[in-house]
Amino acid sequence: MKAFYEFDLQLNLGEFDLQLALQSNSPVLGLFGPSGCGKSSCLKAIAGLRKASGYLRCGSHVLLDTTNSIDLDPAERGVGYVPQNHCLFPHWNVERNLLAGRPQKHIKAEARATRFQEAVEILELKPLLKRRIQQLSGGERQRVALGRALCAMPELLLLDEPMASLDASLKQRILPFLVRVREELSLPILIVSHNPIELQLLCKEVVVLERGQAVSQGSPMEVFTQANIYPGIATAFENILELDLMEQSSEQTIAYLIEAKSTSQTIALPPIPDSKKKDTKHPIRIGIAASDLLIARTPPVDISARNIIACRIERIKRLPSACLVIVKLHDAAQTELAAELTAIAVQELELAPKMQVYIVFKTNAARIY
Repeated sequence: MKAFYEFDLQLNLGEFDLQLALQSNSPVLGLFGPSGCGKSSCLKAIAGLRKASGYLRCGSHVLLDTTNSIDLDPAERGVGYVPQNHCLFPHWNVERNLLAGRPQKHIKAEARATRFQEAVEILELKPLLKRRIQQLSGGERQRVALGRALCAMPELLLLDEPMASLDASLKQRILPFLVRVREELSLPILIVSHNPIELQLLCKEVVVLERGQAVSQGSPMEVFTQANIYPGIATAFENILELDLMEQSSEQTIAYLIEAKSTSQTIALPPIPDSKKKDTKHPIRIGIAASDLLIARTPPVDISARNIIACRIERIKRLPSACLVIVKLHDAAQTELAAELTAIAVQELELAPKMQVYIVFKTNAARIY
């Protein structure tokens, strides 16, 4: 079976050459790495905005094949590209900007109208349609730029640092929209970011670039807990856990973890503000910093932390200044979480792979997305 993505891309970047060779079966793929490593240039080459050579295939669509003289024009690639600077028309209103995304010629008017309504609903743009771009906040402009790309009916969505220009509160607001786009439209997406949390929430697989080459590839947990990567991103790393929502109140949120044997365990979370109330029909995602997870050999009693989850140690990664204990939950998804402990704690608890333990965390340690 062919991989969904197959890249063998060459592109001169001045100081070094981009030479990206990779295959991936994950339709939602993240590109991670420091500034200047070639991430954005790679997206522009895929969109046909930078001249490159080699081979590019996404699904069944070959966008570039130098050997066979294939190099599709940008308009023929079926790609929706959202650049870092939005590139919106400031003298037009939101509705006109959305309609500026031109689909390929074979897309029927009815399908385009349906997609317009989907984009407006998912991104909550209806109240903004008649407003000019200059009247919008940074987060609103980001949603319009994403909506315009979606209205072009792309077969592949390219997101270049979708939240780089936003402050922390706006990032919190935009991330759920990106999750909805991924889930409700089932679009293949390539996301460039240097923020691990964005890629952990959105991607099943991440590729790490250094000076134009792929140096690591795997699940976000595999990639971001590597000894040469985690120390540099520790403050920006979160464990992502998917839960089913049970109850919302002004004092707390109760969700539950679906376990492999069709049983469930309740999880206590912070209250969700009225402006962000969730539909109980859809799962919610929470993020927990590795440093906020505790490990106990036996179930703790008389403790203020309300969340105690049985799990099994999969592996222990020893870093220069700490240890990462990777545990696997007993949920249906076999979710892995990473707890950051001191080497002394690991030693005194005599922690080892295959050991049954308990993850413990406080209600307010969880961030709801």
